[in-house]
Formats: sequence, structure tokens, C-alpha cells
Amino acid sequence: MLGAARADGAKSRSLSPLWWGRRVAKTLPDRLKPPARRSQRKSRAADRAPIGQTSAVGWASATLFVGVVTALTLVIRAHDLSLAIFAATAAKIAAGDVWLLPASALVVDRPVYVGLVTFGLLGFATLRICGTRVFWVVAVAGHIGSTLAIYAIIGASRLTDPDAFTSALARQDFGVSAMQGAWVGAIAATAWGRAGADARARASVTAGVCALAGVAWWLHPDPSILTTEHLIAFVVGWGVVSWWAASTRRVESGAVMSPCRIP
Repeated sequence: MLGAARADGAKSRSLSPLWWGRRVAKTLPDRLKPPARRSQRKSRAADRAPIGQTSAVGWASATLFVGVVTALTLVIRAHDLSLAIFAATAAKIAAGDVWLLPASALVVDRPVYVGLVTFGLLGFATLRICGTRVFWVVAVAGHIGSTLAIYAIIGASRLTDPDAFTSALARQDFGVSAMQGAWVGAIAATAWGRAGADARARASVTAGVCALAGVAWWLHPDPSILTTEHLIAFVVGWGVVSWWAASTRRVESGAVMSPCRIP
């Protein structure tokens, strides 16, 4: 009798429209499944995936960049090439030598060997976690943006006080630390977003950033205003990733209408 009851129950379920609807839904491809469930799956996948994709071209370009910086740094350290042609100053940039802005990011400052190792590791970590486009956009925007911001502060201060920041005006400014600060900001923003509402994970991100900042200061303590570039670069890196992630979410949710959808 129990077996007959089970058979009757299975038969009644098989005749139910809801049962058949679930069976059919399981066999549908993703593009035909209900939009709400697709959006939930995409949202969960987006939280796990990197902000951008890392291509073979990205790995090759990043490796070439790290190689060029390493080679130039070692050649300059061996005194076979003058550092002056790579070092920017606020005075030189004001005089029109703007080509020194990108050139100053091609040489690692002291400590040289530790700096080269951390530059390579941090760069490849950013490439792996955040993707190729974020790697390059953050590197360029972090270095040039933070440098120009500090030079603008120096210039504006000297308009009211001609003696302000006299030493910083002519001080050689070079190195990859601004790029590294921007990369740390990008990685931290990515990790912060993936942490969601997990307070422990976000606390770990905060502790990691503070630890990196402490190690950087211990390796190269510098109380000059030029050091503020690193904080600005960090904010730039964080801002780029946050904006990128927010834009992606808006597009995926349909809040932003693509050109092909405009009637």
C-alpha cells in the first residue's frame, strides 16, 4: 500500500504544471532562463571575477615594462647613464619639460634591489587581480595625476608665499612608488568590494594597506611634501576601480542604456 501511495504521489506531481515548469526550466540554456535568476548569477560571478580580463598581451606588455624599468635602473646604478635625463622637478615641469613626467617613472628609487623586487611582484599581482586595463590605467593615472597634483599645490602655495616649498621646487622627483601606491589602491578596492558586508574581511584589507604603508615608510622615510604623492596615487587607484565596478554594475542591471537599445 505504501508503494502504491508513493506511485500515486509521483504521478500526481508529474501531472502538476508547476512540476513540468521546473523540469523545463532546468533544461533551458542560460540565455532563455528568467532574467532575475540570470542577473543574480551574473552578480555573484562578477563579485568573484576580476574587474577586467588579463590577456596574453597584458602579461607580455607588463613583463616588457618591468624589464625596461629594471634594465634602466641597473644601468643608471652602474653610472653608465645619467639620472638627470629621467628625474623630474616641479621647476622643470613648469618650464615645459613635460616629457619628464612619464620618463621619471622608468627608474626605481632606493633601496634599489628591494624596490625592483616589490615593483615586479606588485605589478604582476595587480595584473592578475584587476586585469590588464586597470593595470595600465591606474599606473598612468596614479603616477602622472599624483605628480601634477603635488606640483599644483607647490605652485599655488608659491603664488601667495614665494619662499614656500623652495627645496621641493628643485628636488629631483623620480621612481615607481606612485605607481605602486596606485596599484595598492586598486587591489585594496577590489578586495574591499569582494568582501561585501564581511566586516572581518574588510578589516583585513585595512590592516594590509596599513602594513604596506608602514613597510614603505620604513624602507624610505621621507617627510617631504613630495611623499604626499603616494596617498594621492592610492586614492586614484581606489577611485578608478570603484568607478569601473560601479559602471559595470549599472550596465549589467540595465540602468545605462546602450546605443543599440535607443529607439
